[in-house]
Amino acid sequence: MKNSLTLVGLMLLSISAASAQKAPASAYTVKGEIKGLKNEKIYFNHTKGEESVRDSAISADGTFSFKGPLDHEGTASISLASDRNQFLPFFLTPKPVTIKAVKDSLGQALVDGSEETRLWRQHRRELETEVFTKLNAIDKKYAAMKAKPTDKLSDSLAKQQSAAIRYQFSRADSLTRVFISAHPNSVVSPFLAMSYYSVEPETDKLPAIYAQLSPAVKNSYYGQQMQQLMTDLEKVGIGRPAPAFTLADTTGKAVSLSSIKGKYVLVDFWASWCGPCRKENPNVVSAYQKFHDKGFEIIGVSLDTKKNLWEKAIQADNLSWYHVSDLKGWKSDVLNPYVIKAVPTSYLLDQNGKIVAKNLRGEQLHKKLAELLDPKP
Repeated sequence: MKNSLTLVGLMLLSISAASAQKAPASAYTVKGEIKGLKNEKIYFNHTKGEESVRDSAISADGTFSFKGPLDHEGTASISLASDRNQFLPFFLTPKPVTIKAVKDSLGQALVDGSEETRLWRQHRRELETEVFTKLNAIDKKYAAMKAKPTDKLSDSLAKQQSAAIRYQFSRADSLTRVFISAHPNSVVSPFLAMSYYSVEPETDKLPAIYAQLSPAVKNSYYGQQMQQLMTDLEKVGIGRPAPAFTLADTTGKAVSLSSIKGKYVLVDFWASWCGPCRKENPNVVSAYQKFHDKGFEIIGVSLDTKKNLWEKAIQADNLSWYHVSDLKGWKSDVLNPYVIKAVPTSYLLDQNGKIVAKNLRGEQLHKKLAELLDPKP
């Protein structure tokens, strides 16, 4: 089982970049000592927009130093070549960072630097204490189960994991909103907001959070990202015209959104490798069979990069509607106009191509289509 502890960690360390005015470049300095380390490579990573920049150095006696240009504040981490499962995250600003650590307990290192680092590490510790521990216990049970697997135990652990993940996101949301309310003057606040609330349906929380921030923090890198994301989302809000696009279907024929006229159209962003997408597909098939003859159509926009896998998934899931893709994955030109940060994401359009709903799942999709196409007298 993939380690579920990475879920929140990835959210905190990986942010999708939006277009924002760049602050003047400055510089970072990170130095320190790791006791017990001799003649070993140390990795240093930090965020730059939507990229992760890596540097490394071989330390003879455990001491190290990294310096370089810093385009904007953000997350960084130190890790060791000998044990990539250990890493030390911290918040990087132009203020010098000093680290004192022991080789076998890198995560418990002392980090002296900015107030932003202190606040972010405090937030992570709360998450680790209240959230990660519960998931880690379940992961250990899964590892032990591999020796004597049983369907009953597997089902029980799967339910525990699902419950723990729901708790994880609920508690992380609560802790984050408390943090932001208490620290409107810290650039960590918009960073956390973009970590947790940049994906639908969480984006509805952004305006209220943004309003809490101080003017200086609104003008920071992540503050500007928040503002840009909210502006982009307004362009694909309810009642707005859906952005036009033309992509090739599985035979290479160009299909445009505008060619599907006079019907309610579900623009469904998905991929063959997307588990939640594949899980939702039977429900979409059911809705299509029920409402297609009443004026409902679907155009699936795939984020696949391999045509054979895309076609195989279409056939396996019995998806009998329009399918298009440029096979560029996350580099597809159609993603930015629709502000696609994750899949599955879907937009329901009316007969005039205007957006009437977003991300309808399960019974919600059937209920909305019945309301629009099969209204009760």
